[in-house]
Amino acid sequence: MKIDSRSSWPCRARLTILLAAFFITSGSSVVHAQNPVLDSLLSVLPSQKMDSTKVNVLYNISWEYRSIDKKLAFSFIEEGLSLSQEINFEIGYMTGLKDLGVLQIMYGFTSQADSTLDIALSFAREIKSGYYISKTLSNIAWHHETQGNFDLSEKYFIEALNTPNAKLSALDSASCYNGMGVANFKKGAYDKAIAHYLKGLVIYDSLEMTSAISICMNNIGGVFYRQGAIDKALDYFEKSLAIKREIGDIFGIASSLNNIAGVYFENNDTARAIDYFKQSLKIREKVGDVQGTAGIMNNLGTVYRQMHQHEKAINYYKRSLELKERLGDKGGITVTLNNIAIAYREIESFEQALVYSSRSLKMAIEIGAYDDIKIGYETMAQIYGLMHNYEKAYENHTAFVKIKDSLFNIEKAQQIEELERIYNTDKQEKELKLEKALNAQMDAEIKEKDLRTNAIIVIFFLLALVAVLLFVFYLIKRQEAEKKSLHERNILLKEMELLRATLNIELEQPVERQKMSIDRDNMNGNLVTPLSERELEVLDLICDGKTNKVIGEELFVSINTIKSHVLRIYEKLDVNNRTQALKRVGHFNQVS
Repeated sequence: MKIDSRSSWPCRARLTILLAAFFITSGSSVVHAQNPVLDSLLSVLPSQKMDSTKVNVLYNISWEYRSIDKKLAFSFIEEGLSLSQEINFEIGYMTGLKDLGVLQIMYGFTSQADSTLDIALSFAREIKSGYYISKTLSNIAWHHETQGNFDLSEKYFIEALNTPNAKLSALDSASCYNGMGVANFKKGAYDKAIAHYLKGLVIYDSLEMTSAISICMNNIGGVFYRQGAIDKALDYFEKSLAIKREIGDIFGIASSLNNIAGVYFENNDTARAIDYFKQSLKIREKVGDVQGTAGIMNNLGTVYRQMHQHEKAINYYKRSLELKERLGDKGGITVTLNNIAIAYREIESFEQALVYSSRSLKMAIEIGAYDDIKIGYETMAQIYGLMHNYEKAYENHTAFVKIKDSLFNIEKAQQIEELERIYNTDKQEKELKLEKALNAQMDAEIKEKDLRTNAIIVIFFLLALVAVLLFVFYLIKRQEAEKKSLHERNILLKEMELLRATLNIELEQPVERQKMSIDRDNMNGNLVTPLSERELEVLDLICDGKTNKVIGEELFVSINTIKSHVLRIYEKLDVNNRTQALKRVGHFNQVS
């Protein structure tokens, strides 16, 4: 609790804790600084036919653009809606209306969002789609939460969960629980808020939804912050920030930076608080998040007010108030009006302080924000006390004490502790079971690995043995083949030697014959390959019974040349010696 330097009254300027609801649209839930998903979608868009696939691509591109270029985000979703109507794609048209409403809520187009979501709900009921009725009710609930209509928000979330034939997934249900947690947090029902957050967190844990887990952690940290458990709040905020940095969730990073800054502010570290707030503000302004920008400006005003830089503080507060009024964010307006009242009270502009404080309290009562009603009465009591109007001061202080006691008593704090204990115990049991399962799996894998290793060794040994036997068999066969080949070669050599000897004898010896003339034309006409003139000359001399040597001398060539002629003659006559050659010549003569 901060103490005003000029008064014994407690100072209750409020920081805005940025909460998040996890809503599922046709696009992804995380924005990346470098967006390969968007690049991929843009590259395939030109090749898409005019059908339902192109509609879905357009919606996904719109969602990826939501934190990069507001105009393009709206342009692509409107193109998808137009194409859905053109091709009569009812589910595509329904999806587009729902997502368009979400974009309009994000960018603060309140009246347009009202109209779009009404049309979406009517169309979902017309086509009798329980799922899309439920999803649209969830978005309407979120819209009411941003407007400060917390009871209505919770009502619509409950209706979304209980929509007949909706067939909601576990993720859809978790989203509703988280949304109800946010609504209850903002109206000060912290026990209900954390109960809903933990229901959502259990589901997100089971689905391993990293981004959604970080959102729940952030929101639970917000409850502990409001409860005054600053160290616990910082622990949850930092865990949430680490996850968001890992997955590149730009909106989430901005929210966590804001909330961590709030913790530093509570610990009187104003320099670090301002640094974190400004980091968060830079991101929010860059992506065009009006609601987030308004919340952080409110927070910077509170830090500067604590540093007694009231002019700068009031300037930030009024800039925040202007944005919240533009958004129609009644809950945010209530907080900022009260903060302006405190700033004016501290510089002793009591009349101004009363004006803003009265407006804040009136709106808090209107929307049923019990925590803000409590703080409103407290601020009014402070101002009247400083104005020496003790009757009014006592009246407002009594109202403050009464609502404080009913709002957050010890029993509720114990309930929150018990809920957190149950969640942590359940989580530890799950982790223990998972660890046992993993250990059992590892043991089984080790045994299986040993079996595989032994099997591989045995198989390798058998293969080696088979390889050795095959090699030995190959060597034996090779030796046998070599022996057989050698034997056959020896026989062939002997036959060749015998043939050569026979040929030499026949070539050298004359053949007795009767003188016969050769009918050259008839013989060559019946041969496949006719004899040449030289060969006819040699054959004629053979018929005369002359040896190769004599024939060579008569023809003036070497004996080897005559031998070659004789062999060619044998080949063409298809004979093996001189005797057969002479018989062949005689045969041709008879034929003629």
